[in-house]
Amino acid sequence: KENQKGPVRILDEVSRAMPDLLWLTSLNLSGTHLTLSGMVLDENAFANYVDNLNASPFFGEPTVVTLQRSRDNAFSFRLECDFIYSPAEIASTNTEEEG
Repeated sequence: KENQKGPVRILDEVSRAMPDLLWLTSLNLSGTHLTLSGMVLDENAFANYVDNLNASPFFGEPTVVTLQRSRDNAFSFRLECDFIYSPAEIASTNTEEEG
């Protein structure tokens, strides 16, 4: 896990933060800006997800863009945050691009 880089690291960290009752429908990464969309069955589970992302050293402070109840009483959401690469990952990525 320590040697994971780039997208693999992002997916791992995003999934670690996910509580039960929440699933993602899309994940978009543009540079370091991450947009996560999904569904959640409970508002508390969503609050836990935001807290978990915020507590992780790999994510900047999450911003909730939308949180809406759907017809089936689940909630759809979209949130944004920045993914924070470790200095070693940045150096490795730069080396790979140069080579």
